[in-house]
Amino acid sequence: MNKLLLLGLGAGAMYLFDPRMGRRRRALVRDKAVHYSKKLQCAVDTVGQDLANRVEGMRHEGPSLEKLGFYKENWAPATRFIVGAAGTALELYAMTRGRGLRGLMGLGALGLIAEALTNAHILPHHRRAQHNGKPQQQQQAAAEPSSST
Repeated sequence: MNKLLLLGLGAGAMYLFDPRMGRRRRALVRDKAVHYSKKLQCAVDTVGQDLANRVEGMRHEGPSLEKLGFYKENWAPATRFIVGAAGTALELYAMTRGRGLRGLMGLGALGLIAEALTNAHILPHHRRAQHNGKPQQQQQAAAEPSSST
């Protein structure tokens, strides 16, 4: 395993420090790192703001699972974060348990994580084409001229 790791690190170093293209490749890696760090910061800010708004709403109206949006088809960022964090925590806990519980809890944890990811529109087949709040089929029906003449 260590030899394979060293081989991979050597190949990566050769790729990045190549005299001809290494500078460009390093610049691309740096640019992607900056881009994804900004995306991550934006996501963290969005989840934080959404969670703060929900907590404030529950403080005024009382706690409720409905306020967190668990019953909606498309979950809010805070709801996806809570479910994903719960799934991750359950998976980490399952790794410390015996064989029987590990598989069962691990399966439940992966289900929670998958649910959080699919509601985040990570998987393209779960996206719904909507425009102005209407499904695409309603838009097409509205756009077709009526043949009642």
